[in-house]
Amino acid sequence: MANHVIFIIGSIPNYQKLDDSRLILSDEGDTVVKPGDTVIWINMVASISSFLIRDDNKNSDVFEPDPAPVEGSNIWRGRVRKGNKKKEEHYTIFWSQGGMIFRYDPVIKVNP
Repeated sequence: MANHVIFIIGSIPNYQKLDDSRLILSDEGDTVVKPGDTVIWINMVASISSFLIRDDNKNSDVFEPDPAPVEGSNIWRGRVRKGNKKKEEHYTIFWSQGGMIFRYDPVIKVNP
């Protein structure tokens, strides 16, 4: 079981069309994992006041439990569910910046 560290290194908010906003991630938003691996997100963007990571497809539940913040830090951690079969799916990162909430949907690929 491996750790996959993803740095959130930038944001491109779109104030006209919020869903077209993007985050700049160290893995370019394309993560390949195995069941049982841990994914760690580290926020490096000072202007992001908060963020939330959510598995988009509750029917497949890539993460178990869902990603959660590490208390007192800018880090979130999630474990890839051990029973996952090969799949590719999007998860969502919501973030607050400049008083507005934005979203970005990176891809996670489970490759047992």
